Amino acid sequence: NRCRCRDSQCEAQIQQEYDSLINAMKLADSSLPRFKPGVEKDWWTDDLTKLRGESIEIQNLWITEGRPHHGPIHAERLRIRASYRRARRAAQRAPKQATWDRLHSSLSASNTNEFWKSWKKIYNKNKSHLPPVVEGCSSGKAIAECFKESFKKNSTPNNKANVERLNGLFSTRYNEYAAKHENACDCNSICISPLNVIEAAMCMKRDKSANDSNISAEHLHNAPLALLKRLSGLFNAMLKHSFVPYQFRRGFMVPLVKDQLGDHSSTNNYRGITISPIVSKLFEHVLKFVFFDSLSTSNYQFGFKKQSSTVHALHCLKTTVNHYVNSGSRVFCAFLDAS
Repeated sequence: NRCRCRDSQCEAQIQQEYDSLINAMKLADSSLPRFKPGVEKDWWTDDLTKLRGESIEIQNLWITEGRPHHGPIHAERLRIRASYRRARRAAQRAPKQATWDRLHSSLSASNTNEFWKSWKKIYNKNKSHLPPVVEGCSSGKAIAECFKESFKKNSTPNNKANVERLNGLFSTRYNEYAAKHENACDCNSICISPLNVIEAAMCMKRDKSANDSNISAEHLHNAPLALLKRLSGLFNAMLKHSFVPYQFRRGFMVPLVKDQLGDHSSTNNYRGITISPIVSKLFEHVLKFVFFDSLSTSNYQFGFKKQSSTVHALHCLKTTVNHYVNSGSRVFCAFLDAS
């Protein structure tokens, strides 16, 4: 029925397909390649690959010749292996040496800001652990309840009547739009291909937190083509029936410290981020690829935008202020922090 199908059987089949795919990814969890941070050798070079090959080759020759403890093969083996070890140590040390050189240069030039910035980048990683006591609570369950109440308070409207009025206005406008859309619906022309799903999966960053089903981007990066094809079929069905699995509406929140120098025992010093289901994130990436030409943003938006950042907004502000100041005018600025 165009794009407004409300057949409970269709919705049940979409939900069943989603659950089936999630269960398949859970079963594959034990076979995923897992790497601890730092295991991937970003310092590895082609020269090291060549030296390692020579080392393996001379080692195999030495074993074939009966593992001699003297003679030319033994001497050549020691020379090649020592050369390989020296090159490996030098390659491992090169990134650290470059960082130490930057620290030394900053210190010599009395550039304290750059020095401490580099220092913190090296030595102050992952130090935002939760304190043992938050708002006077020490048990994990009680601390979780404190954060729950804090986040709930932050999302409670301060003018209930106005919110209800706006919600009613939104519902009216949405129903008007839906009625017009249904008369000229072309949703059946939209088709998500497996290639769209593959491109979206490759955009997802690795080593990120898994969702509550313990599914992460690694499951998609290592997924077989059959699974990605099934996902494209699922997404097409979701679009055509205007239905998403109930898990898409769920997430879990993680508190992050706002100010490292502030009070870590106060919930006011934390902001919450929501970890969404990995398949819903994939679906959002797919929609971005399919509808990219129809999406646009204001020229006055700088954050959360490709090839743009708040630095560009600061540049606009400084350029504007300098223009008026250099022309002999005064500029008055007011900065509002919504907390």
